[in-house]
Amino acid sequence: MTLETSLPETLRLVAVCLLAALLATACSLADEADIDGLQTVAVYGLNRQPAGFDPHRHRDPVTAVVARQVYDTLLHRHPLSREFVPGLAREWSLSRDGRILNLQLRDDVRFHDGSRMDAAAVVSSLDRIVASDSEDSQLGALRERYIGTEIVDNFRVNVVLSQPWTPLLDALTQPGYAIVSPAALARWSDARYQFYQVGSGPFRFVNYIPGERVVLARNPDYSWGPDFLVLPDRGVVDTVEFRFLDDAKSRDSALQSGDIDLLDGLLPSELRASEAAGMRTELVPVPGQPLMFHFNTARFPTSLRGLRQALIFMTNRAAIANVGGQPVAPVGWGPLSESTLYFYGNLRGLYALDRQLAHDLLEQSGIGDSDGDGWLDVEGIPLQLDILVTPADAVPQAADLLVAQWRDSGIRSSLRPVPTRAALRELVRQNDYHLVASAHQGFDPAWLGEYFGSAGASNWSRFQDDELNDLLREALANADSRARFSMYARIQQIIMDRAIVLPLRDQVNIVAVAPGLDGLLWDTSGLIPWLHNLHFLNS
Repeated sequence: MTLETSLPETLRLVAVCLLAALLATACSLADEADIDGLQTVAVYGLNRQPAGFDPHRHRDPVTAVVARQVYDTLLHRHPLSREFVPGLAREWSLSRDGRILNLQLRDDVRFHDGSRMDAAAVVSSLDRIVASDSEDSQLGALRERYIGTEIVDNFRVNVVLSQPWTPLLDALTQPGYAIVSPAALARWSDARYQFYQVGSGPFRFVNYIPGERVVLARNPDYSWGPDFLVLPDRGVVDTVEFRFLDDAKSRDSALQSGDIDLLDGLLPSELRASEAAGMRTELVPVPGQPLMFHFNTARFPTSLRGLRQALIFMTNRAAIANVGGQPVAPVGWGPLSESTLYFYGNLRGLYALDRQLAHDLLEQSGIGDSDGDGWLDVEGIPLQLDILVTPADAVPQAADLLVAQWRDSGIRSSLRPVPTRAALRELVRQNDYHLVASAHQGFDPAWLGEYFGSAGASNWSRFQDDELNDLLREALANADSRARFSMYARIQQIIMDRAIVLPLRDQVNIVAVAPGLDGLLWDTSGLIPWLHNLHFLNS
């Protein structure tokens, strides 16, 4: 029989097999939902579609939400105390020079494929993570310092760095540093692994249909999780089905139909639709930067410190932090949101709304309405601000409110939508802007160097300061938490004293939860839940 005549029959066999597999999965889910008449399937709406679902290669919150359930990490941060607690590593210690992290591993952990989690698995995963082509800034910082991971014995390893990097412990708590079954990595290519993931976490990976859904099933053998993961007595969610709802229409439809149990990443404008659908709303603080604008200190007129300060004083940030009169997020006071490690509380109230002080600062900077046309100018030259606006994180809506407020004070502004990060980089390279929006997430503020260090890849303010550079560098190498707090407090003071940024509002994750669903627990990112404790109260 020739290849040409046998191919259709082969395709028919493949189709039959695929159909049988899908039916088996559907029956399995239905059977789980009918056990004792209890609802055991939770449907979770994801607010966008990632490039892929390999946790080592696709570093975005959507991938991390799924990875948190499938994998364990070497360490965890307790969601309440925020302190480091054991994960796959029972104990850890850092050498005196800060270059070697010794990890004593658990010896009772099995991956979902039945293979043992041991030192070789840790080496395999960490080497794969560092070798990935991800542009994640934290991973880039580790990659620059990573020498390798040495096996001491079957359940002990040393992570060796070329220089101290204190954020390493925090990094090892995140889903992007998940420990993966080496057997699964050997079996599947990097391109295919995302469809056949094998971890040791509380849920097993069932299937992934790009653009449609991801299905996870509870791991019945999971007994080595941190103490804040407690299996409920009744109504336990055995299966989680993630669906992609990446546009307002699909999210609204899911809410109104009642087909969704959990939906995160809602826009502030979607709050009322969620409440109208009978969902409970949770506002989860997201550490990192507030939603804020960086002033370009290398282009006139935002090169004038007095103008930058005046713009902050004349901005009604409380109005921008509210939607329809409903508080959505706290006002942003500095380059760190209040839920971020080492936030400096003395910044609260700094640059509070004061239009008279803003007027005085403008006058001192030689800015006024010299021709009486209602618009401000500098020595007869109209004051015009070009603002770069990215599409994510509700930036366009905040920018519209900002421009409207400044218009009332006689300041002309133009909003320039920037669709991609590559386009943003090019405009920044050309110095063709006065302000640019950003909203970075991260609990440990080590990422501040990326935005405010002289050589930082995202130093959009173009601000240069030797003291700031020294502090940013020293804070990465110092393991003493008190010393780090002192350094980061001074860093925040410098940034706001020089009025390098305009913080608007802290970031929050707006989450819609079905009224009968309980046990949702968020990690310190505010974006990634643990679903182990999830259960239905009415079951």
